[in-house]
Amino acid sequence: SYALAYFQIGELLKSQGDTNGALEQYRRTLRVDPAFADAYIQIGGIYQDSGDLARAEENFNQALTAAVNDPRARASAVTRLGNLESLQGNTDRAIARYQEAQQDDPQFVGSYLQLGQIYLAQEQLDLAAEQFTSAAERGPANADAQFFLGQVQSRLGQLDEAETHLQEAIRLAPANPRAYLWLGQLYETRSQFDQAAAIYQQGLEQADDTHDIRLALAAAYRSQQSYDQALEQFNAALEQTPDDADVLAELGVTYQAMGDQTQAEEAFNRIAQEAASDPGKIAQALTKLGNTYRDRGELEAAEARYQEALDTDPSYLGTYLQLAFLYQQQDRPADALAIYERAVEVAPDDAESRFKLGQAY
Repeated sequence: SYALAYFQIGELLKSQGDTNGALEQYRRTLRVDPAFADAYIQIGGIYQDSGDLARAEENFNQALTAAVNDPRARASAVTRLGNLESLQGNTDRAIARYQEAQQDDPQFVGSYLQLGQIYLAQEQLDLAAEQFTSAAERGPANADAQFFLGQVQSRLGQLDEAETHLQEAIRLAPANPRAYLWLGQLYETRSQFDQAAAIYQQGLEQADDTHDIRLALAAAYRSQQSYDQALEQFNAALEQTPDDADVLAELGVTYQAMGDQTQAEEAFNRIAQEAASDPGKIAQALTKLGNTYRDRGELEAAEARYQEALDTDPSYLGTYLQLAFLYQQQDRPADALAIYERAVEVAPDDAESRFKLGQAY
């Protein structure tokens, strides 16, 4: 039909980044067939991406009206409305929308993925696993479903199952770096360092964005005291992003592990020089450095780095969460509670901080 032809042209233009051209084709679709629900959904998605949430909501609701006899399109529109609620911090209303979408069409994968991600952000891992399992069962060729299921299973300690799903995510979407990182970390958890290095190397060859994969490979080499190989990868990363605070922090830790305090101090001094121009970035790097110390069991050094990060940029939320976690590891619940309270003061709308604070009470 003409409506379908116009819609497909719109899809092509959208994939090429021509949103104005795509909008025109979607509107032509609706002039021919005012009940073409997917056209409303795509128009709403474009408005959502541009930040015009009111017009996005209007189009998603029009899709609902048009999709009265189309359960799939209705579930898609309701899921999009749930996404709008989530973007505005209305988590309970978003959850209700996703559950409504699942009732409209139990086979629509997107609603399970979105609800699972909310539970994942709330650290409700069992509930997240249920949603991602449902998504993978309904969409076995969906790379997002395979990845998120593997991720949450890894966090739950179900490593054999996680390995299978992360491998499948890589097969389905080899250009996406995230599954390489999680699968490599899984192998490191098992002390299978050769397999970890191999999967990181595969990621360097196939993924679109290799920066984090290269850092993970370098850290894996460092954990095995293969310092020359670690330095090679860190320096390669630094060539791509000169004066990157994260890479400099990792270099400093590596030189410390080698006993080369002079080179370590040089790397850390370069971080300090960048602090004035981008305190948030430096706070993030210092937090990652603190994580490295914590993972090595050097808890006093970790705490010092976290405190330094807070002094550098008190608005960087990640530091509060990591420092509170450290205090919990040290059985210092009062200190952890105080840090979570500060995190909520800094970011009162952050769902994870509020959830952690509630747990701490």
